[in-house]
Amino acid sequence: MIKVEITKDSYIKRVKVHGHANFSEHGSDIVCSAASSMTILTVNALYKFGLGPKCEIISNDEGLIDIKVLNNDVIIQTLLENLVDNFTELENDYRDYIRIIK
Repeated sequence: MIKVEITKDSYIKRVKVHGHANFSEHGSDIVCSAASSMTILTVNALYKFGLGPKCEIISNDEGLIDIKVLNNDVIIQTLLENLVDNFTELENDYRDYIRIIK
């Protein structure tokens, strides 16, 4: 199962995505593909807007992407809120394979 851990008070401080959906075999798992694509798109957008230094971004080959906000910014929040909204939609469709933890 993919777990999306969100740390938030007045703004989103951290989004940690880890695990594997196991919806289908490796290479054809649409849930993992969607989760990976959404997260990587968000990380790439952070760098494209020059906001990478305002975040600590960790990733590994074990299915982990961890985005920690070091210096809050309205664009960072917009991107992270969009990511969380998309994960919520994915969770609604594939509850057995992805879980959001707030």
